[in-house]
Amino acid sequence: MNRLACLMKDKWGYTKLVPLNTKRVLNSSKVSDHHAILPTENVYDAVFGDLPEGEQKILSLLAARLLAALGNPCRFTGYHLELTAAGQIFKASAKRITDPGWKEMESWILGKKEWGS
Repeated sequence: MNRLACLMKDKWGYTKLVPLNTKRVLNSSKVSDHHAILPTENVYDAVFGDLPEGEQKILSLLAARLLAALGNPCRFTGYHLELTAAGQIFKASAKRITDPGWKEMESWILGKKEWGS
């Protein structure tokens, strides 16, 4: 699994250190069956641009989910506000990401906004 994760990271050009928390993710003693679709190491040698667009999207999603599962948790600070005005109670809440963790890798691979920029 570590080799596969490193190959996926390299394939998508992600240059930051990828924490490989495989023991947290893979523990066969806790389950009786595994149902997952994982890319194989052969993907690294494949020419990504030669695949049909639909297959590119599926492969990118699989790689993103694999690396996200192995990555550090996303950490955030939660804010809650409660105000009373004219006898009415108004509530609001928000989250601010303090450490994107796995979300950074997922965003990189899937082409979403880059964290920390």
